[in-house]
This record gives sequence, C-alpha cells and structure tokens, in this order.
Amino acid sequence: MTSPSSAGQAPAVPAMLSRDYLLMFAGLFAFMMNLSLFFLLPYFLELRGVSKGYYGAVAGTIGLAGMATLALAGRFGDHFRRKVSVNLLMTPGLAGSLLAWWAADQDPAWYFLVRACHGVSLALAFPLIFTWAVDISPSSRRTEAVAYLGIAGLIANSLGVVLGESLVAAQGLGNRPEAYRLVFLAAALLATAAQMFFLLVRSKGGKNEEAGSGGGLLELLAGTQPRLVLAVTLCFGGVFGVVTSFGKNYTMALGLTVAGTIYMAHTTGALFSRAFIRPLMHRVPPGRLIRLGLGGLGLSQLLLAGAAGYPLLAASGLVYGLSHGVLYPMLNVRFFSMFSTARLGRAAILYMGAFTAGTGLFPLLGGLLLEWSGFRVLFASAALLALVALILNQRVTHGADELPTSSPADPLA
Repeated sequence: MTSPSSAGQAPAVPAMLSRDYLLMFAGLFAFMMNLSLFFLLPYFLELRGVSKGYYGAVAGTIGLAGMATLALAGRFGDHFRRKVSVNLLMTPGLAGSLLAWWAADQDPAWYFLVRACHGVSLALAFPLIFTWAVDISPSSRRTEAVAYLGIAGLIANSLGVVLGESLVAAQGLGNRPEAYRLVFLAAALLATAAQMFFLLVRSKGGKNEEAGSGGGLLELLAGTQPRLVLAVTLCFGGVFGVVTSFGKNYTMALGLTVAGTIYMAHTTGALFSRAFIRPLMHRVPPGRLIRLGLGGLGLSQLLLAGAAGYPLLAASGLVYGLSHGVLYPMLNVRFFSMFSTARLGRAAILYMGAFTAGTGLFPLLGGLLLEWSGFRVLFASAALLALVALILNQRVTHGADELPTSSPADPLA
C-alpha cells in the first residue's frame, strides 16, 4: 500500500485534521445523507398503494444489487488508485438519486432500478472510502480513522430522515406522495455534492501493486475465521436493514408521525460509543466488546417490538446506536487484521458486501413476513437474528479476547 509520503502527498499531520481526510468526511456525510433520505422510500411507496411485500422487495434491492456487484467486480478493489475507484463507483448512486426524482410520479417499479444503482455505489465505493482514509493515516491511528470517518454516516443516518420529514411537512400537503418529490430532489443534490468533495481530494490513495498477478475475493475466504466474521456481519446488516427499511412505516402504523425519533436516538448512542472507542479498546477485550454490541442489537429490537409510543422508540434507537457505534468498526478491524495491507481494498469490499447483503436479504424477507404477521413479529425476528450472530461469534477465535499490548497499538498495524 502506498503511503501518503511515498505518493508525494502532504505529510501526515494529525490524520483527522488533514485537508483530504476532512474532504472525505464531508463527501461521506453528503453521500449518506442522500441514502438516508431513502429510508422514507417504503412509506412513499405505501402511499402509492403498493403492498408490504412490494415495498420490502424495493428496500431489499439495494443489498441484493450490492451482492451482485460484489460478485462481478469486487475482485478489482485493489487494482486502481482509490480516488479513481471511488469517483467512478459513486456515479451509479448519483444516477439513482436523479432517477428517483424523475420517477416520483411514474410507475413505482422504477424504484427497483433506483435502489439497484444505490447498491452498486454502497457495495464498492463506500468501503473503498474507508480504505482510502486508512491509506492516508498513520498505522497507529487506523482504527480511529475508520471509527471517526464513520461518524459522518452515523450523523447522516438520522439527519437525512429528519430533513426528509421536514421537507414533507413544510409543503403542507400532508401524507400525499407528491410531497416526496422534493425529498428526492434533495437526495440528488446531496449525491452531487458528495461527488464534488471526493473529486477535490488530492491524495490518490494506494493500490495493490501486484493486483494484476491474479487473486480475487475467494482467496480471502480460504479460512474458517473470515467466513465466520462475515456471517456475523451479514446478520448485523440484516438488523440494520430491518430498522431502516421499516422504521417509518412502523411509526406511522403506531399512529405517530416522527420516525426521526428512532434515528436521532440511534445517532446519539452511536456518537457516544464512538467518542469513547479508543479507551474502550484498551480496557475491554475486542471479543467482549463485540459480544456486548451484538447483545445490544437484540435488546434494541425487543424494545422496538414492544413500543407503543415515542419513549420506547427512542430507547430502542439509543440502545441500537450504542451497539452499532462499537460493533461496526470492531468487526471491520477484526476482519482487516486477518489480511495483509495489499489486500485491504478487497477485504473492505468483502466486509461491506456482507453487511450490504444483510440489508438487502432481510428487508426482502421482512416484507414477506409483514404480509401475514405484523411489525412486532418482524422486530422480534430481528432480535432472533442478533442472537444467531452472537452464537456464530462464539466460534471466532482470531483476535477474540486479547487486549492490545501497548497504548498506541492498532489491530491493523
């Protein structure tokens, strides 16, 4: 992997204050704000008169398209400089958001294509953004680079929903589908801004100089331990997908109106756990942190299943956020630690691919489940999924329960 200094870039000042890192943060924030506005898409489709199974299938398309993209192109994750890869792979997501704005009063089937375009960018561009941040960060700060960059997405996950609901309310149209055209326009503008931010990054990032000699994603799955971590990540992504795909519809079914309550609480909890992730890492074994995070996922879904008003919606979001804030970077770093730096691009894509697959498969199944049951059964099933992840995690031994040997150590170093 090419370091910033060897690539002729600016020396590593505190990584989180460098110009390029801040541009990546802004780009990721705009990209995720764009995507989080589509947490409202299933409710928009419900207003258009489609069935639960239909809007569940649309919601799941982002993850299923991500899986297909991963299978077709994931092996090229280390072939090109990060700047080239990220900017090329962001364009389908931008096209999808522009299409969503155009299709607001067209056949709802267009939204399968919208979410498929988003899936391409989420599956490949998103993980490479984090790998790009690792490229420009000192080896002793890599976990922080991943964790703090992720804050951009965590904030966006709630602010996007709040922005979308505010745009709908400001038009005074009530619960009418035409009010969502402005939401999709905002998404397209944010996707455009994200592309501009990434184009302004000076560092080209690293690549695998031996990428042309062969090797793809399958070689990263040769051992039992990587497969187990990916299985846990798949379940984790499934819980995330259920919450984000059906949170708005559930809120409205309860006779409430502000789904942002769940997501704002989610962000609050996640930011709190991210803020203290470094001291946590050096006091609590990684395996225990991951177990606590998975247990928190299950608890959050049980709280959501029992909700009747805003207090339990907020409590569920807070518990989920506290868990997600720790779990995503810890699982990510554990998976990274199993590979050499020359394979980190593909490892990042594979990790995100497992998470994205969960966000596609389980909302699809969740929509079908809703056809014959109800939301409470759906969220109780998501709690069971977290329990499955916890059981699978018990078999992971790589980097499971050892503490770092020195204060500045990093599992990626």
